Amino acid sequence: MIEAKKIRFSEAVSGLYKRTQIECNHRQTFLKDLADSIGGYRAAKKILGNKKYLIGIASLKNYNRLDLSVEALVVDPQWEGIFTKRQLEVARERLSQYGFGTNTTELPIATPPMVEAPKPQIPVAEVAPVAALKSSFN
Repeated sequence: MIEAKKIRFSEAVSGLYKRTQIECNHRQTFLKDLADSIGGYRAAKKILGNKKYLIGIASLKNYNRLDLSVEALVVDPQWEGIFTKRQLEVARERLSQYGFGTNTTELPIATPPMVEAPKPQIPVAEVAPVAALKSSFN
């Protein structure tokens, strides 16, 4: 159960990178490279364990999107049980330090994952008249 949750968390970290790129037009290459090399769960633990890794949360502050930070993901209740009390404290302290929750434009911590919208289908009835019109000019 815990191992499966860690795997899902790692997938969520990958989702953070993708969402940040799409929603903010910002690439967190450090996070991506670290997660690709050691996995998202271990990357989050490493980020929480060292103050030199504040660049991710600091850059997201510039976009008012701390909800896309590793720290915000860590404190999400769905990941309860895979982080130590100290790691959770560090994540909360950092979020507080950068003002998470004080900006009313920020999204809540538990934001839904991005889902790709289905491509619209054009009914044949709408395509056929256009084709007939084109052929009348030939």
